[in-house]
Amino acid sequence: MFGSDYLAFLSRMIRQFVGEAGSCIEDILAAIEHQDMAQFAEVAHRLKGTCNTMGLPAIGLTVF
Repeated sequence: MFGSDYLAFLSRMIRQFVGEAGSCIEDILAAIEHQDMAQFAEVAHRLKGTCNTMGLPAIGLTVF
């Protein structure tokens, strides 16, 4: 159904998304711990962009 190039691309995109989302979550938790709302907003915006790039706008809407 899908070629190996497509599956390799999809695999890379998913790994990149999981890595970026995980990093964002860690940064959000650190911002909360330090009560740094500016940092929180910046990271939440980055996470929203990451979700939208992956075609997951519904998740992005829940972020920020």
